[in-house]
Amino acid sequence: MDKPLAKPLRIGVASDLHLGILFGARQLDKLAGIMQQEKADIILLPGDIMDDDTAAYEAEHMQPHLSKLRAPLGVTEIEVREKVNPVSI
Repeated sequence: MDKPLAKPLRIGVASDLHLGILFGARQLDKLAGIMQQEKADIILLPGDIMDDDTAAYEAEHMQPHLSKLRAPLGVTEIEVREKVNPVSI
């Protein structure tokens, strides 16, 4: 579709976060700050947001930190199936 935008669209992307022991609340706060600084219109989170074990996510109360990721057009998780059926946007 060839449809001009009124202004450029700023897309923030963060993938393979693997929230857990190594990437946690402090890093989420930093990521939220970067997205705000860059004025992302939309934030895409393709794949592997969480480690297989959510114990560290829950123990470290990361949900409030994850919810700091905000953008005018929203924050969207994109499920990617291991190169079998990639999502096309």
